Amino acid sequence: MAVPQSIHGLDPALVRRDRPLLRRRRVIAVTRLFVGNLAAATRGEDLRALFATYGPVSAANVVMDRASGESKGFGFVELRVPSHAVAALRGLNGSELMGRSIVVGRAHVRGQAGRRPHASPGWAVVGAGRDRW
Repeated sequence: MAVPQSIHGLDPALVRRDRPLLRRRRVIAVTRLFVGNLAAATRGEDLRALFATYGPVSAANVVMDRASGESKGFGFVELRVPSHAVAALRGLNGSELMGRSIVVGRAHVRGQAGRRPHASPGWAVVGAGRDRW
């Protein structure tokens, strides 16, 4: 009698047949944080030092304007452990950094932030007629 080969290291006798095999659950871990209302002189090193009190920081950067090279007033910090990121979010939101009250929140994927559920369709309503003017 041939022994069935294991699928992805799982023992075939232990795999439940009533559920799809290897179904993955999507878990959103908060590790990347948005930091807003930053002073113009704030740099990534300042953010790294501030957030390091809550845990190991993997990345910290302040977003700079390409044309002028000045800070846009916000940045992102990434902590390695989700529980440390949540603790930093709760502890630092509304705290003061370089004379400014900073805003700390969960960072969103780039395309998600500006979406409004019932936004006006704009020029899509006009369709092909917009080129006739």
